Parts: sequence; C-alpha cells; structure tokens
Amino acid sequence: MKRDIENHVKGVSKFVDDFLTLDGTLEGYVFCSEKAHAKILNFDYSKALKCKGVVDILSVKDIPGQNQIGGIIQDEKLFPVNEVEFIGEPIGFIVAE
Repeated sequence: MKRDIENHVKGVSKFVDDFLTLDGTLEGYVFCSEKAHAKILNFDYSKALKCKGVVDILSVKDIPGQNQIGGIIQDEKLFPVNEVEFIGEPIGFIVAE
C-alpha cells in the first residue's frame, strides 16, 4: 500500500491509459436497457453486426451453462432472459475493432 501512495505522489503510477494498445486489440461495450420491467420479445442484432468494425454481439443466448454472476450468492443474472428488471440493466456486449 505504501508503494502505491509514493508512486501516486511522485506521479509515476501506471494507469490503464498509460499502456499502449497492441495491434488487433478489440474493445468491448456493454449496452443497457433503457426501460424497467420490460418484456424481451426478441434479440435482433443483425443490423448492428453489419456495422463497420463490429466483430460480435453477445447476449444471454451466448452463455453456456448458468447465467449467474452473484459473488457470494448465485442470485444475479449476467444478462436478462425474458424481462429486464431495471433501467441500466446490461442486456448485451458489443465486441468491435
């Protein structure tokens, strides 16, 4: 802990933006629900997948096994299945150049 404090004060700490991005590195973006308590009728990302630079879009259908991320109690879904519960709930993940 002391080393971190000294590095911060001296201005030599390394942060994520201090590292160069390697060629071919992809970026990700979580997109979230704009509605609360809304039923999910379908997932159609076909237009988005045609956008320049988009490599893939991941959603609940891409999760093998359990859709759970609860740290202590496995009671939190990574992505909603049939209904979003709150505004800002993650519903997908875009992978792009």
